[in-house]
Amino acid sequence: MSEPVKQKKTWIWVVVGLLIAAVVLFGVFIGVVSMAVMRNLKVETPTATEAERTIDEQRQLFDSAPLVQIDEGGATRREELDKRLATYSGPAPTSLRVMAWEDSEGKLVRLQIPLWVLRFSSSRKVEVDLEGIRLRSVDVSAKDLERAGPALVLDHTHRGTRVLVWTE
Repeated sequence: MSEPVKQKKTWIWVVVGLLIAAVVLFGVFIGVVSMAVMRNLKVETPTATEAERTIDEQRQLFDSAPLVQIDEGGATRREELDKRLATYSGPAPTSLRVMAWEDSEGKLVRLQIPLWVLRFSSSRKVEVDLEGIRLRSVDVSAKDLERAGPALVLDHTHRGTRVLVWTE
């Protein structure tokens, strides 16, 4: 009878050990993702004119309409994205870049996020959440962005906040 009790205790320790290992690995993963994002986050305080010029210079690198557009009522449209998904067959981008100017804060934020990080989002959708700009309802996934290739994703201004999002 002592043999089954011993096997039962062994399995308990194996399960506890695996749970502890999973928690530690999850913590390491969160740390790596946080480090990857924070290392690629830059906040500047240029004048409004300098910020607009910087964003406009970046925008001029793209000769097409943004893949996602927001109309006056705040509704989002992804017709350009759907067209691009149907026709693009080139290499996939590796990162999502964001440049945002918030006039009320006087800050220009630049962020580069590896696309693999976006795949781990709980909603599986790309979300932009800046003051006055909420894109939580846009049905755009990291997979859509990868399939669409390098492109301008969004160029939008609302209440003193301008955001430019692209993949490369």
